[in-house]
Amino acid sequence: MKIIITFVIYVICTVSTNFSIASQTGDVFYRNGNFQQAIKHWENDLSQLNNKESASQRIDILTRLAAAYQAIGMHSSVFNVLGEATLLSQQINDMARSAISLSQLSDAWLSIGDAEEALALADESFADAEVTKKPSILARALNSQGNALAILEYYPEAVESYKKSISFANQVEDSTLVTRATINKLNATLHAESLDKSMQILQDTWQQLQTLPANRNKATNFIAIGTIMLELLKDSSLNKNIVTELAPKNLSSADKKMILSYTYMVFSEAANIAKTLQDNHTTSVAYGRLGELYELEQRYNDALTFTRQAIFFAKQGFFPHILYRWYWLQGRIFKKQQKLDLAIEAFRLASDTLKPIQQVLDIGYRRLPDNDVVKPVHYGLADLLLQKAA
Repeated sequence: MKIIITFVIYVICTVSTNFSIASQTGDVFYRNGNFQQAIKHWENDLSQLNNKESASQRIDILTRLAAAYQAIGMHSSVFNVLGEATLLSQQINDMARSAISLSQLSDAWLSIGDAEEALALADESFADAEVTKKPSILARALNSQGNALAILEYYPEAVESYKKSISFANQVEDSTLVTRATINKLNATLHAESLDKSMQILQDTWQQLQTLPANRNKATNFIAIGTIMLELLKDSSLNKNIVTELAPKNLSSADKKMILSYTYMVFSEAANIAKTLQDNHTTSVAYGRLGELYELEQRYNDALTFTRQAIFFAKQGFFPHILYRWYWLQGRIFKKQQKLDLAIEAFRLASDTLKPIQQVLDIGYRRLPDNDVVKPVHYGLADLLLQKAA
């Protein structure tokens, strides 16, 4: 089963009292999922700051920019701004900001598949966080540490890091981080503990999410849980005797029914919240995941309905880094419906959308997304064209 990690890339840096209106406006755009506008405001503000006189404020904007860049897959930009943020933090001996920068840098390396580098950076982040003795900083460092340990398949150790992260986050009532770390713990628990225990954590997490306000964090958390469950269902579909690494027993029909129900609910809830907030990015992802769920269930007409909505919202916000995935999904569905011409058209749209951004996506990638998405898109189109020519 593929391990799914949710990164804590929301803006949490301390805001200076003289923080500019542009940067505050950027925060609003970021929270609403309008990453390009957030980037525009923060880049403009950054250009007006002096490195030495405004180092702390500059670091805060750099870490914000990193979060927005990572959200839209601009990995080279993520490394550039976090490299500067980390260096500045260490130059002014600000251990709190250094820990935050290193934590984000750890997640950035993890997102491109280098878990060993990610773990080393997470350990550095934790060391700096210990100096600060601030629970909020310790919680972030431990969540990043758990992420890297989980990808390296040290599942029991990852679970322990997440537990500690949750404990520290609870001390400062950081519900966002508590929820994210709990979701990550659920994912690691699926590999380390019995399925029964994982299902209990799932139910507890669902109940916890119900108490949170209907904002973007809630929607993305719903999507994170759903994505974990979707991967579990995919493994179950491929192998009816679900992989032994998951649990000492098979995924029963009752378990599958419950997981299906939760998966549908969380993606639907995420879509409803995101639409209300006019967050096109999150709405698109939620509908795309629903399309994948119905594709898995072989309910292809329903899958197409949700996929078309995912495409619509991705185009509304101009998000090519997710749009190509939904064209690819649409192509797979048409292929399964034996609609060869429509499948070719969808795969071609996926390939054409992917090409201009592929260099950005490929920067530094060692594991993702090439084998998961890039090759299947291009090779899938070639295969369909060969079928048509035969």
